[in-house]
Amino acid sequence: MVGVVGRVRVHVGLGFGLGQATQWAVLAAALALPAQVTVELGRGVALGRGRAVAYNLCSAAVIAVLLGLNLLAAGRGLPGPSWVVINLVIANWVIALVLVCMSWGRFQPAAPRLVHSSLRYGARSAAVALGDAALLRVDYLVAAPIIGLAALGVYAIADQISHLMAWVGLLAGKMMLPEAAGDDQDATRSSNKLALACRLIVAVTLAGAVVAIIAGPWLIHALFGVAFADAYLALLILLPATLSKSLHAIIATWLQGRGDQRPIVRASAAAIAVELLAMVIFALSFGWLGVALAKAGAYMVQLGLSLAALRRHRSQLPDDDGHVIPGGRWLLDRSDVSTLRRWLAARRRANP
Repeated sequence: MVGVVGRVRVHVGLGFGLGQATQWAVLAAALALPAQVTVELGRGVALGRGRAVAYNLCSAAVIAVLLGLNLLAAGRGLPGPSWVVINLVIANWVIALVLVCMSWGRFQPAAPRLVHSSLRYGARSAAVALGDAALLRVDYLVAAPIIGLAALGVYAIADQISHLMAWVGLLAGKMMLPEAAGDDQDATRSSNKLALACRLIVAVTLAGAVVAIIAGPWLIHALFGVAFADAYLALLILLPATLSKSLHAIIATWLQGRGDQRPIVRASAAAIAVELLAMVIFALSFGWLGVALAKAGAYMVQLGLSLAALRRHRSQLPDDDGHVIPGGRWLLDRSDVSTLRRWLAARRRANP
């Protein structure tokens, strides 16, 4: 085992030009992968049971534990890189073990047994998740040997802020689809909820973008120091990716509920191909700013393809009105606010 780890470490170092300490940090971070898989399985079960709050809380819990541990380490003056990796492993394993303990005793064979169609559905769902994960992180693997780790660190600050902004909008949107879209025979109710969720995501993301534009320079300087001040430029470039990522995710969730997964898999595959090609071209020409341009373009391609898939799917439904989403409106108005209030009131009555 030690020999295998040593050989892997050597290959990682040779492939990406990493120092010995960084190689061990990468391998240590890989210890979090089994826990992350366990957490994702728990999230999938929660979503399948219509428990949207639990679905989102699983991710929120990991982030909360990680941030808490990092703040504790920073307050005690512990070495940054080493403790960040350790905290990443701890945060994922803590939540994974909590989920396992909560589910222990409930595990049982599938009844009725999984049929071939269910297995195909699961395989396509896994492909969707893997595509999103690859699109989220493949830029780091490709860009590292091109622009170097120092420049990649500047880009990573902007990318993480952009991802957190998308996560907030996505959380708000997925709360509007607590039940599977497949339970709605003619898709009228769920498609109306999808439209409202899209408008909510647009509103939340635009508000976050305004805050990022105004407070971004101060926020980056205060949290990360003057060395990362240039990350603000990459953050501005990635703002379209924030909105594209959120909208694609909620549309993909609805289409998966309707059993229409293949277009989503193709959209992710096309976006990854675009990102890889653009990454090499733009990173060589513009450095880490080129990496941001490539990622923003890839997410816009993914959103465009998922919108086209949504339009094709809706064209076959009885309530089709010729728009991508019902009504064709992408901005919130007073009627949406009233609908949200009624929905929240109904949720409170159902869960006193």
